[in-house]
Amino acid sequence: MPLALPGLMLAMLLGALDQTIMAPALPAIAADLGGFGQLPAIVTAYLVAATVVMPVYGGLGDRYGRKPLMQAAIVIFVAGAALSALATSMPQFLLFRVLQGVGGGGLMIGALITVRLPDGASLPSAGAAMGRAAMTAFADAVPFVFALMAPLLGVAFLLALALPVRPLRTTAHVEEPT
Repeated sequence: MPLALPGLMLAMLLGALDQTIMAPALPAIAADLGGFGQLPAIVTAYLVAATVVMPVYGGLGDRYGRKPLMQAAIVIFVAGAALSALATSMPQFLLFRVLQGVGGGGLMIGALITVRLPDGASLPSAGAAMGRAAMTAFADAVPFVFALMAPLLGVAFLLALALPVRPLRTTAHVEEPT
């Protein structure tokens, strides 16, 4: 298990960060493929697909084992990424992002369950393990968010104090005809 943990965490990182990594590149991709109107669908396609398939991967993992499903999720994710890179139109790109989301959902849930839930655990202990995992992630994220936001808010406050304030003109000067 010590050698498997870094691989599982890397797989989970790939699945979770894919949407964030794609966000800055999407306007250029939409310009290249000529479909700015479909940009909102592209943004949400990956996340919706990943969210929908997570319970499916969980059920199939219970039935067939976690390792084969994790391997299948990696193959689906990489295939979706490669096909997205080769897309020639926005509908193709949307379809391939959905495919990549199907793989990404498997990466995220597969890694989380494999790390947090021992084999042969009963259903009540599975829920407890997932709850502990969610609380741990939240508790770990809170200090990071505050450590990041406090300096930004401080700089914003100082800039607000330092910038000169110009009074708004409340009346317009209108010349009267003579």
